[in-house]
Amino acid sequence: MTTTITKTASMKENCFEPVLYFESAREAFKSLLDKLKEENATLLLPAYIGWSSNEGSGIYDPIIETKTDHVFYLLDENLNMNKEDIKEKMDQIQGKKVLLIVHYFGYIDPCYRDICHMALENDCYIIEDCAHALFTDYVDQKCGIYADAVFYSLHKMLPLSNGGMLKVKNHKFLVKEGIYQQVSPFSYDFKKIADIRKKNAQVLEERLSKLGRYITILRPEEKYKGQTPQTFPIRFKKVDKSEFYFELNAMDFGVVSLYHTMIEPLREKKYQMFMDIGNSILNLPVHQDATPEQMQQLCDNLEALLSGKIRNLQ
Repeated sequence: MTTTITKTASMKENCFEPVLYFESAREAFKSLLDKLKEENATLLLPAYIGWSSNEGSGIYDPIIETKTDHVFYLLDENLNMNKEDIKEKMDQIQGKKVLLIVHYFGYIDPCYRDICHMALENDCYIIEDCAHALFTDYVDQKCGIYADAVFYSLHKMLPLSNGGMLKVKNHKFLVKEGIYQQVSPFSYDFKKIADIRKKNAQVLEERLSKLGRYITILRPEEKYKGQTPQTFPIRFKKVDKSEFYFELNAMDFGVVSLYHTMIEPLREKKYQMFMDIGNSILNLPVHQDATPEQMQQLCDNLEALLSGKIRNLQ
């Protein structure tokens, strides 16, 4: 052992977590799956994966393209992970296994730490999908803690036309260098953006919590405190969410419907609960270009539309 202490740090591998850039999050994920092929690993992924005719599936397409062996694990009706089912699926896998954790809408799972510890105890790699959780990781420091690798979607959270990012924490997962993006995401003030998103979400929750008979707030602040939303997900109980989607967008309120269609393997009857959930969730915008006043206007129009639908049902 050397007793020499250099004047400045020179060991590049110390505390080094490479961050690589790609055209998209799915390309970053695909690069990880290509690397995992060397280990003949089986991927455990949640049974709530969306598909669209325009984009396909950012999670499932790379799995099919790389011919990665995979198994679906169950969630509950609030899209939280089922620890018992994950453990059961882990025990059934022979050889190396990898757990994919998806932080839906930018919020972490209440059992996130417990499940990560369980994965580590079972010699299971962890990949975190932070496509919605860039700020929940870098600002709130709530996720990306236990992962061997984490990937992010930059254009979903920042005013960029495209871009994915991969952070490698376990050097076994180190892939070939990604495609360099001219605009670095770190040119933006993450803390300021996260604060705006949280404030907008608080305005929506304060207003919409009064409509509990007709709307469920899927990620209330009380249960998901200190986390930065990608969007604000609400679930309709007695009315068709598709009408609200089209009418609110016609009013120039940019609502979206994430995971509205499940990938083909998740359209079987045993996954009916997740199809029903996907058909009832609407995602309200809370991004940094929106103001609290606009959040109030969005709620005014949503309440008016809801009142009209309820009268028609009576």
